[in-house]
Amino acid sequence: LIGEMGEDAEATVSITNNSTSSFSSSSGNVGTVCGTMETGAKLTVNSVTGSNTAAVTAESGNAGGLVGEMKSGTTLTVKGLPSTAAVTANDTLSTENDVTTFRGYAGGLVGVNNDATVIFDSSAPSICNTVTGNSGAGGVFGYFKPSMDKEKEPYCIMMPPPNVTGVLHMGHMLNNTIQDILIRKARDRKSTRLNS
Repeated sequence: LIGEMGEDAEATVSITNNSTSSFSSSSGNVGTVCGTMETGAKLTVNSVTGSNTAAVTAESGNAGGLVGEMKSGTTLTVKGLPSTAAVTANDTLSTENDVTTFRGYAGGLVGVNNDATVIFDSSAPSICNTVTGNSGAGGVFGYFKPSMDKEKEPYCIMMPPPNVTGVLHMGHMLNNTIQDILIRKARDRKSTRLNS
């Protein structure tokens, strides 16, 4: 739809895609809605509907289900999510609902998020089934770099893996409550926070 959004550009889109075509680039970033969002760009996706689960392919760039690369200071607001798409970077055949990359980064929603903001106005996103890659791949972001203010003290909470037995108990609730309290306290102190 949009190859590259220039600095401080703004766009609002609603998409209906019933075609059999796919999105691809031999050099550069590619996404169903936008290839690259330059610094300060703002993109709002009101809805993505249709019967096509289009493949997104970048031979040497970054590939994302919605956006290939978001640069610093950009904002993506998602109000309506697309049906799952096959996202591929660098000449690989992907099966439907899979994300694959070899040279660039691939993400179910955004290939590269470099200090950018993504807002979901609806419920949790429906993303691709399988995400694999050499450089980096993820169900939401292939690569993510958070905003780090050098003036603020960094603060990070490591979250433990899920219980192997699958049985949740009061200890899990207590642990999550304590983590929530600690991260809110750090926010009140204006620390740079990262939950992982």
